[in-house]
Amino acid sequence: MARPEVELTGYVESLSPYYRRATVVVAPMRLGAGVKVKSAIAMLWGLPVVATSVAAEGVAEHEQFFAVEDDAAAIADALVAVLRNPGSAARVRAQAFAWAHEAYSATAYLRSLDVVYR
Repeated sequence: MARPEVELTGYVESLSPYYRRATVVVAPMRLGAGVKVKSAIAMLWGLPVVATSVAAEGVAEHEQFFAVEDDAAAIADALVAVLRNPGSAARVRAQAFAWAHEAYSATAYLRSLDVVYR
C-alpha cells in the first residue's frame, strides 16, 4: 500500500526540492570513511538527521544528529519521533545548522582558502 507521506525516487538532478519539503533525513550508511557529505548537506539545509554510527563519522559531536543508531528498530523509532513532533528536533536542528555552516558553508571554504593562500 502506497503512503503519501513517503516518496521513494530513483536518480534526481537535484536534491534541493526534496530538502525543501523534508522534515527529517535518514542516513542509514553501513560503510564509508571520513565525513559523510549526505549528513553535512542535510544539516546545511537545517534538517534533523537520523544516522547510523558510520554516517556520523567525521562529525565532531554526535549532538549534531537527532539520533545516531545502528539498530533498525531504533532508527525507525527516531524517525517516527521527529515525524510525530517536528518541534522535538528544534534544538539539534539549530545546533547542526550552525555547526555545518561553520564547517562547510561557502564562507567557511573561502576562509580556509584565505588561510592557505595568505
